[in-house]
Amino acid sequence: MRGKWFARMGGIALFVFFMSGCANDAQVKRLNEKEVAEQEAIAEQARQKFYQGQYEEIPPIVEPLCQERTTNQPLYLCELGAAYLARNEKTLAKQYLTEAYTSIEEFFDPTSEKNAMSLWGAEAEKVYKGEPFEQATLSLLVGLLLLEEGDIDNALSCFKNGQIADSDVENEQYKSDYGLLQLLEAKCYQMRGEQDDYDQFVEKALESFAKTHPFVLSGGEDIQVEDPNAEKTVEEKRERLAIRLNEVEQGILRDYRSYYGALMQPYNTLLLVWTGCSPEMRRIGQYGEDRVLVKRPTIETHYEVQVDEAGWYDVIRGFADVSFQATTRGGREMDNVLADQAAFKRTSHDIGNAFFNAADDTRDPYAALALIGMGLVSHGIGAATKVQADIRSWKTLPDQIAVVPCQLTPGTHQARVDCYGKNFKLNRSANYQFSVDGRPFQFFCLVVPTKVPPEKDEQKEPEKIARSGQ
Repeated sequence: MRGKWFARMGGIALFVFFMSGCANDAQVKRLNEKEVAEQEAIAEQARQKFYQGQYEEIPPIVEPLCQERTTNQPLYLCELGAAYLARNEKTLAKQYLTEAYTSIEEFFDPTSEKNAMSLWGAEAEKVYKGEPFEQATLSLLVGLLLLEEGDIDNALSCFKNGQIADSDVENEQYKSDYGLLQLLEAKCYQMRGEQDDYDQFVEKALESFAKTHPFVLSGGEDIQVEDPNAEKTVEEKRERLAIRLNEVEQGILRDYRSYYGALMQPYNTLLLVWTGCSPEMRRIGQYGEDRVLVKRPTIETHYEVQVDEAGWYDVIRGFADVSFQATTRGGREMDNVLADQAAFKRTSHDIGNAFFNAADDTRDPYAALALIGMGLVSHGIGAATKVQADIRSWKTLPDQIAVVPCQLTPGTHQARVDCYGKNFKLNRSANYQFSVDGRPFQFFCLVVPTKVPPEKDEQKEPEKIARSGQ
């Protein structure tokens, strides 16, 4: 299903095709494992700059990686676009993100795909496609850029495609619950005056908010309380659990109505507060054939935003939890291929060792030499088998995207984000400036640096206690 999700995006495909200047028959330059690792080492330097808020230093590092149509290019287009978004340079952000958006579908190199599936080719040598959470978030950002320009139809296509990518999981165990995508689809319908569709997708977004709430995710045992004396069929138990879960979710929506309510009111500006880092992929297993996602949330627990030194806003979380989307999606065809390849590699080494042991036991020197030779061949075959999982990922995505809807007048505005740690004590603040014009919808990314540069450690403000423990 992944790999076909962009084919459903209707008019946007043709639009961004010409915008990015991509050609279907353009040759993709294949990179070997060493070249992939070398590019990743360069990209890692830019990522460290991004985490520290040094966005102006990123383009000189990453742009050279985007010049050639390589199997890595879509990944670095995403990270370069994110850097320009953080600097509020939306023209360049749109250029790179829309190119990445089309490239993930347009870039298809049969040779590298075939090699990745073979015993001798490395998975990291194939064209980068991204995981469902990366595809969904890319759709979100491209859709926002289009919606800001008033291209509602193509923005709507992006938000729909993001939800398709988000629900593309093994056995369809999860449906799309990326609430911000659903809220923005509702915003498109509102701007088109389609009230029924607006109401429908607001309801979907709130359902996603409730289903992914930490209480529901961590309190499963409490929710599934059963009467030990009652004998029930499996169907009856499932029905009772479904009723109980629905009651809990409805309670969450009631209790948090004032928290998310601002998103249901008219607004012309949406502030997106990026916090923490998206999960990092790491290899595990005897040969690195398995992948795990390690969460990298920020130590800060609460954020407040002040606009123009006037009103304070609690950021609204729970509609775009990137780490949740990443860690609840999985199951790739390639995982099974790598498992089979690892088994083959393991068997080759075992057979080689068996030949060596047999050579030790024989008294015939010629037979021993033959057995040793066969053992070396078997070990050589095992050594040549490449089974390491691909761990390339869009590392400049946040752990969460919190939102603040505002109704702002045209002009230049100042925003301050206060970041609180344990006991709601102020850790640090970040300041931003952006300009609003008369368009009906605009957005701005307030990226909170994950790692504070040393020189800023000496400029901490006096201790302050958060106004709200929300």
